[in-house]
Amino acid sequence: MLQPERRPLPPPQPPVMALHSLPITSLYSGTKAFVLAFSRGIQEELAGSGVRLQVVLPASVATEFYDQAGIRLSAFHPATVMTAEDMVDAALVGFDRGEAVTLRSVHDLALWDSYDAARAALFGAMQNGT
Repeated sequence: MLQPERRPLPPPQPPVMALHSLPITSLYSGTKAFVLAFSRGIQEELAGSGVRLQVVLPASVATEFYDQAGIRLSAFHPATVMTAEDMVDAALVGFDRGEAVTLRSVHDLALWDSYDAARAALFGAMQNGT
């Protein structure tokens, strides 16, 4: 297990498609949703140990992925497309802020907080029948 004083490892980076699936992305989104759910579970297991796990959910990173997938980056809103270097910078800023989940293209962090609170409340309601 990674000790707190050791150098941190790169965080898991499932894209935002982990939160939403489209007809043509169901397999891709499903695998990314697994990485997000697994990472959130590991975060809970590590609580209190001094070891932190951050999950980074990039929107669109300008890499050869899109060329190979036949998708033009120009199809995305420019504010959501970042370079790999920008993604790393955003991840490091989020880590320094103590973010468990970093969403670089979302500036209103209350949106994530509301989403995560609703997820936790739904899980709780399913456990106690409310």
